[in-house]
Amino acid sequence: MPVVKPFRAIQPRADLASSIAALPYDVYSRNEAKKVVTKNPLSFLQIDRPETFFPDDFDMYSQEVYDKARDRLQEMIADGSFIKNQKNCYYIYALTMDERTQTGLVGCVSIDDYLESRVKKHEKTRDEKKIDRTCHIDTCNAQTGPIFMAYRPQVELDEIIAKEKTKEPLFDFVAEDGVEHQVWEISDEKIMSKIEQLFSEVNSFYIADGHHRAASAVDIGLKRREQNPHYTGEEPFNFFLSVLFPSDELYIHDYNRVIRDLYGHDPEEIMSLLEDKFEIGRAQAIPYRPAQKGEFGMYLEGTGIP
Repeated sequence: MPVVKPFRAIQPRADLASSIAALPYDVYSRNEAKKVVTKNPLSFLQIDRPETFFPDDFDMYSQEVYDKARDRLQEMIADGSFIKNQKNCYYIYALTMDERTQTGLVGCVSIDDYLESRVKKHEKTRDEKKIDRTCHIDTCNAQTGPIFMAYRPQVELDEIIAKEKTKEPLFDFVAEDGVEHQVWEISDEKIMSKIEQLFSEVNSFYIADGHHRAASAVDIGLKRREQNPHYTGEEPFNFFLSVLFPSDELYIHDYNRVIRDLYGHDPEEIMSLLEDKFEIGRAQAIPYRPAQKGEFGMYLEGTGIP
């Protein structure tokens, strides 16, 4: 049965949360990340993208770069920017964008659930990205990015989360991109025990985002098990940080792509090649918005062909 445990977080000081918060590390180019850290020295990107401290031609995958991430994390703990929670907690995490809120729960999922396929994947991973995050986790001895997962709605879990959200949030701020972030801490032993029991009744979790981070965390967990042959299964390395959303809280936004280079093919030839694999139809509107699973829309830029 799946295991989702509370954990002792390293969390930002409340008054610094909005400054430390950053978008996921992989949505920035190296140059973009450097600009963010230069503008805001507290940004978490300095830990997630430590190459921002080095010249542009410096090897971003060198051990010195990962060492810098570890050092900055420890320095920010030492100066009080980050605080080590002294008790196990779950956290409720709510994001509000365009007047729509989605709410999930942050906890630690067992690596055995991943290894035994109770955590469902839909992407293959690229070695270079996985190696990068594996080195980052290994050197920092910390997981700095949660895995975004979905699960089928569970009524009792929904009720607990809704009740806890009526309390004062731990963090509440609007980021530069206009998204509001709210976090509530759950530390009551009875409530945490109930949450863990209810999650054990959920058959599967589905990775929505974070396949590389999950694979890397599992690899480090297995490495730590080899280094600690008498492990009990309760050590932190047996789990990976996750934020879990019931599927009815999620909204799938358009993920549009435009073909800009036909590499010598003419538009009609491209359509003919696609017909070998797909059923092709002409859209009446641009852009075309798929109405069900299995559909996708495509527009050949500069050709007038939807």
